[in-house]
Amino acid sequence: MITYANQLVALHEAIVNRQIDQMLPLIHPARHNSFPPAQRLAVYYEGYEARLYDAILTDYPQTAEYLGRQAFIDSAYAYIRATPSPFWDLNLYSIAYAGFLKNFISDTTAQNIAACESAQVEVYWLPESEAWKPSPEISPEILLDMPLRLRTASRLLAAPTPSFVLRHNGSVCIHALENNEYQALQQPTFGEALQQAVSPEQAQAWLTRWIAEGFLT
Repeated sequence: MITYANQLVALHEAIVNRQIDQMLPLIHPARHNSFPPAQRLAVYYEGYEARLYDAILTDYPQTAEYLGRQAFIDSAYAYIRATPSPFWDLNLYSIAYAGFLKNFISDTTAQNIAACESAQVEVYWLPESEAWKPSPEISPEILLDMPLRLRTASRLLAAPTPSFVLRHNGSVCIHALENNEYQALQQPTFGEALQQAVSPEQAQAWLTRWIAEGFLT
């Protein structure tokens, strides 16, 4: 059975590879024959790729600014030709561009900028999860044994500096992290997380921040 996603991938490949013979049978005759199907298809080719390019540019403005216009165009169109879209809209199409760019160029600064922008796009569209609010009945001993769960709509980034990309109250924010706080947020329990702090005061400050800013679920 051919799925809708498979059909979208096949259409994408036919367009970007200029497979006119496969596409022409799908085009109904124009009301007036002054604009032949082959010419109509050529217009669609350019428009289709331009729309995908616009979607990438919208999601990666800082990457585009850093790389410069022509270098960004080259990388974006290479991504388009290598990456069919299996989605019915373009909301998620650009997410994998950062991974593609990592293999396309060797500039680590560009790679890090793109990874950050990719995380922001992904987090924006991830499912919602309720922010955790601790019960006053939870004792410190019980809390330390509880699992530490980050919000579904969040991503930890190691480079260029440790950060936490989070969607909270409808907005995507990037929170700078200390190196040991970055390690703490990867631990399975509250106890193991707070052990990464260098002092009880730092552990308390982390916990207060995580709760107040909606890091946890």
